[in-house]
Amino acid sequence: MVLEALTLLGIGFIGTLVWVVSTEAAAIYYGVTLGWPALLVGGIAALGQCAMYALLFLFGERLLRRWRWLALQVRRAQRRWGPRLEVGYLGTSAVASVFGLPPALAPPVLAPSFEVPLVRLLPVMFAGRCVRFTVLALAGSTVAAWFGLG
Repeated sequence: MVLEALTLLGIGFIGTLVWVVSTEAAAIYYGVTLGWPALLVGGIAALGQCAMYALLFLFGERLLRRWRWLALQVRRAQRRWGPRLEVGYLGTSAVASVFGLPPALAPPVLAPSFEVPLVRLLPVMFAGRCVRFTVLALAGSTVAAWFGLG
């Protein structure tokens, strides 16, 4: 069970940047196939993603200069969501962490420019991601049971 938990943690960490490694699909798999408690799945997956968010917060400016695709995503989110971000950064970050709009990559990278400290941002992002992955683990098991697969 420890190895599986570390794997989910790693999927959450890597899946934050590498879209092919889907944390959402992993949450459903762990909830349905492995039968893990949904809250445990949500917490571990969210922890992995928040570890990457912390790195993005700390090194985001450097990464934006090197990774054009990340800079493009962040600038696109900043253009579209900029006015809302200025008014309620943490609220917008909470919505992003649960629903993915704006992309959840943007708040950790942009937070320093809005003078939002990591200690305020990370709990909001963790709670939102935990909700997202817990719901996916629950919904996955519910749908599987409904179709007689679980």
